[in-house]
Amino acid sequence: MKKVYFDGITGECGCCIKDAMVTLNDDYTMHQLVNAIKDAGYQMFKLEAINRFCKI
Repeated sequence: MKKVYFDGITGECGCCIKDAMVTLNDDYTMHQLVNAIKDAGYQMFKLEAINRFCKI
């Protein structure tokens, strides 16, 4: 299992959470990452390699 950290904006109140985390298998795909972030209640996220927030 691998922990993936990201900055996220919540869906309920629009709060920005720095260093939020989801846990995925070691061989995860981007689709699985996006689904895990969505299931955690975020509507937007930004990875370290991405300069802008991505809307889910």
